[in-house]
Amino acid sequence: MLGGAMGRRRVLRGKLSVRRRHAREILAGRKRATVRVGYVEPEGDTVVLYCGGEPLARLRILEVRHKRLGELSDEDARLEGLSSADELRRELRRIYGDLGPETPVSVIVFEVAERFGREARPGPVKIAKLALSSGVELSEEERRVLQAVLTTGSVKGAAAALYGACGRRIVKRVLRDVERRLRERGLLGEDLS
Repeated sequence: MLGGAMGRRRVLRGKLSVRRRHAREILAGRKRATVRVGYVEPEGDTVVLYCGGEPLARLRILEVRHKRLGELSDEDARLEGLSSADELRRELRRIYGDLGPETPVSVIVFEVAERFGREARPGPVKIAKLALSSGVELSEEERRVLQAVLTTGSVKGAAAALYGACGRRIVKRVLRDVERRLRERGLLGEDLS
């Protein structure tokens, strides 16, 4: 088992957030894995791919490999859309900072099971844009939360900016309430979740 502070178990709970360039690579089929620092286990056999707060696709988890940074192979790199294990390690160090060869990592291999079209449930950024531009009645707190979602591009970023580490629940509640009001006014289609 992989130990240490970065080796603690983390559960991937149905959502995989990536940067825009990685999302393009995944949807094009050139990136078929993600390497995360630590011991990561998906909660189920699928996750929803998010970028900028928008759901893009459902990914089917094919395999999870637990390794140490120094054990990453050229095959792992190719699944990540890179050319070599050295390039993959450099990229991970760029993202996560100083990582040693013993640092535990999880290679999560997936395939795109379903791409979401216009009928997919809107993400937080889309809800925030629509609510702020539609004239729907908003409290001052709702306005601040929605503006923070737009500025940061995510629930996590808005929560951190406004409330600190424990604020996600507040941001999600505001988004849920505002989404319901937008649906009641006919500004969003039926809830498909």
